[in-house]
Amino acid sequence: SVSVNGHRMLLLGSVLTFMLRMLCSYETMVIYSPDVQDSERDADIESFQSFLTDNGALDIQVSSDGIPSRMAYPIEGYNVGVYVLFMYAAPTR
Repeated sequence: SVSVNGHRMLLLGSVLTFMLRMLCSYETMVIYSPDVQDSERDADIESFQSFLTDNGALDIQVSSDGIPSRMAYPIEGYNVGVYVLFMYAAPTR
């Protein structure tokens, strides 16, 4: 009947809400030297995404234009780097 399905949907909604409360939003910024090949950087990005997924991360988004950008200060002798931003929700453990 409709009311049973309605109750079932409410229960699923409550479980989903509970699960979402156990997750926190995170951001991780990785800066690659401009010398790193695109294929190597792409492999690293896929590897980190797999690591996040294997550890319970959800809604993983990756943002990068692949173009070296000037940094505020040199890091290991580099004034430019390729920025890759990971945004995701993960368990708080």
